[in-house]
Amino acid sequence: MSNPVGFNQNTNKTHCKNGHEFTPENTYIPPGVKQRICRACMKQKYEENKVERIAKAVKWNRTHKVSRAKIEATWQKTHKEYVNEKHSEWSKRNPEKNRANVARRKARALKVGGTYSSEEWFALKKHFNNTCLCCGLKEKQLKKLGRKLVPDHVIPLSRGGSNDIKNIQPLCHGFGGCNNVKGTKDTDYRKK
Repeated sequence: MSNPVGFNQNTNKTHCKNGHEFTPENTYIPPGVKQRICRACMKQKYEENKVERIAKAVKWNRTHKVSRAKIEATWQKTHKEYVNEKHSEWSKRNPEKNRANVARRKARALKVGGTYSSEEWFALKKHFNNTCLCCGLKEKQLKKLGRKLVPDHVIPLSRGGSNDIKNIQPLCHGFGGCNNVKGTKDTDYRKK
């Protein structure tokens, strides 16, 4: 069996066979083994074999025809708790984008056309002065009441409405919110 690069059987030596000094930062001692390995030599060998490693990986992917999406889907299934935790954190940081994604998925499931981005939603809110079109309260006032301004479908997706920004109106949501009261009725508050 050959010795690893920078491996030194004699623990009394101060330098590896390539001349690197054995310092605490530069020395690796595998568990259960008393011999030292030089980290500088390991790093150098790693860098030298970088192209070869990449070529092997590319060759392996071609021969096994594994798609990245398939690998990611498998990884996500086996690490469900971690993925859910990260998604939950992202959703809390990006509530508007999350709502747009949820509406997009719902529209896809109902086979209804149209999409809108979070930028379009922000522009729509700005157009209506960040105000709930039903009760007339601004976003800052809604926050004090524990409500938030959310996109509402004028004609609900369940009744065949599109998920396009033209079918969206800002309504407040939360305890006693206008969106909760409206439910699945097709009331257009934009005409006011």
